[in-house]
Amino acid sequence: MTEEANPQSAPKIGRPRSEIRLTPYAGPVPPAPVDLHRAHALHGGELVWSDGVHVEPPLLLPPGVAGEAELCLGRADQRGARELMDDPTIPADLARAVRARACLMSGDIAAAKAELAGDRDAAPFALADAALSLAEGDVKRAARRVADALFVKPEGLAERYLFSLVKVAEGDMQEAMVALTDVARSAPGHAVARYQLGQILLASGDPARAGTLFEMAWQLQPGFIAPALALAEMLANSRQYGEALGLVGGITETMPEALPPRILQLRILLEVGEKETALSLSAPLFQQAGQDPEVALLHAEALAENDQPAQARTVLDELILRLDLDQTSAQRARRQLARIALAEQPPRSSDAARLLKDAAQLGGPLVGELAIELFHVSIAVGRRADAEEALELVLDDGDVGSIISAAILARSHAMWTHARDLGEQAKSHVRGTPAEGQLDGFLATLPSG
Repeated sequence: MTEEANPQSAPKIGRPRSEIRLTPYAGPVPPAPVDLHRAHALHGGELVWSDGVHVEPPLLLPPGVAGEAELCLGRADQRGARELMDDPTIPADLARAVRARACLMSGDIAAAKAELAGDRDAAPFALADAALSLAEGDVKRAARRVADALFVKPEGLAERYLFSLVKVAEGDMQEAMVALTDVARSAPGHAVARYQLGQILLASGDPARAGTLFEMAWQLQPGFIAPALALAEMLANSRQYGEALGLVGGITETMPEALPPRILQLRILLEVGEKETALSLSAPLFQQAGQDPEVALLHAEALAENDQPAQARTVLDELILRLDLDQTSAQRARRQLARIALAEQPPRSSDAARLLKDAAQLGGPLVGELAIELFHVSIAVGRRADAEEALELVLDDGDVGSIISAAILARSHAMWTHARDLGEQAKSHVRGTPAEGQLDGFLATLPSG
């Protein structure tokens, strides 16, 4: 910074553009020095200091319409990507690959398979095949195909994005975050990358940053409802039900044909006890999309909450008979039937215990919760052997919280062997943490032998 006694007399021609000239300060105390730094803009408008900073070059989009299609996919604009491929001058391989990935973004695996039929191993379809392999659960094939694509184009934006999805599937969240950050930096309009980043941050316990990314993704592409739904889920999980319902209501008004926001709206209404409103929403929804297990389960819950247990049982009985029903839905249906049985007068406790036992024996992530419910019901009807069997089911559960709860229940009912087994099992999950000492204290309270 240069000071001059008479700045008006300074020459105005040829002055360096980086030089700032000010009138000297006339006060009794001289001002503090001001540091000036040079900065430059990254792709997308972000400013960074120039001094000593290494700036990574942006990832590369394919030229022409292929790059435009990639940006459409990054905005979750499957329709726009497909329309770009309608041009008859577009190479057939490119059109098929883009359409396959668009189908996968819409959840249509069968259509994606049809697009790639007979040519999945061909080089032009490496990324599409990787995406399809991930949808099919074949992570090893997906990783191999992405590696093939990166070998040809290591700085490709699409290649780097598919690489991030593979890393998520492999559980390497740190590497996935680095890749997704590169994608978002290189393509600021890539709403899907920001949404995926938000999901990783949310799972890692950083809801504040995750929420910011969800908002950014939704603002970038208002038709991409997944980030908005994720925000609403966060609000509901933190018991901010009014805000969550307001957000979901806005989504349903914008996209009335979309099923997920209406399901979330129904779930929140049931959670806050708005049972009449919930039933008025679930009845037409069940008529429209009763084949969806989540819709059927929520409709049955709304019926039961509105004193219509017989109708709720009918819905659940039909759901259980479906051959394509996933494990978790089958367990939840049986648990709902058990709760309906317990709510009757007199309670049908034996039927409830049988249903809970059948549900717990299916395995999966709900085993612990179901086994503990089975324990309580068995104790209530005086079936100690069934209660002990329920505790044995918890031993196979990976949830430490359920194992500890079961251990405490076993101790409270003098089931010392089960209490010790469960306590030791819980301890094996928390070695090296403060909880290990607490479990040592628990085990010390149990009778020896």
